Amino acid sequence: TVGGRGIGSIAVHPSRKYFAVGEQGFEPHILIFEYPSLKLYRICRKGTETSFAYLSFSPDGEKLASLGSTPDYMLTIWDWRREKIILRSKAHGQDVFRVSFSTEIEGQLTTGGLGHIKFWKMAATFTGLKLQGELGKFGRTAISDIEGYVELPDGKVLSGSEWGNMLLWDGDLIKCELASTENNNCHKGQVQEIFLDEGELITAGSDGSVKIII
Repeated sequence: TVGGRGIGSIAVHPSRKYFAVGEQGFEPHILIFEYPSLKLYRICRKGTETSFAYLSFSPDGEKLASLGSTPDYMLTIWDWRREKIILRSKAHGQDVFRVSFSTEIEGQLTTGGLGHIKFWKMAATFTGLKLQGELGKFGRTAISDIEGYVELPDGKVLSGSEWGNMLLWDGDLIKCELASTENNNCHKGQVQEIFLDEGELITAGSDGSVKIII
């Protein structure tokens, strides 16, 4: 980075004309660079105390979400072109691995991490715009770290689990658990990534396998 610090996270703008770098170290910055010139374009300050764990642009590219790591675990929504914070909230009390905006529903976000998944809305209230989070309830399902997930077009969220199956979330509740057709788990271990690409669901697990579900 510009100050010679470590890098906690990198995110690419939807236009591919910019990319964001979240620093590590005391009072880290988010540096926005132009591409391909690599010219420093914007600096977002005071988003977290020690390191950025994850960065994600909104689908229209107008907003940037950042996740701080320990000790604050701060979720911040930025107007990155103006270098201004729009909203912020403590994401959780333990490690949060990632954050993403819904591709279909404006103002909706999801975070996943150690033993939890959380669903967020940028909601208009009587006192102004608020960032409201709802913790997912595992119910009878074993609590799991959530690394991989994808927001579906209808607003539901499909997440992975530590034991290799996928969980379909409707609001803050699990609607069903998805296993493979052979009565086996989808992966032998944590589902680390889930992508939706032109109707195909692609999953990657800690077992080293990548699977495509049509």
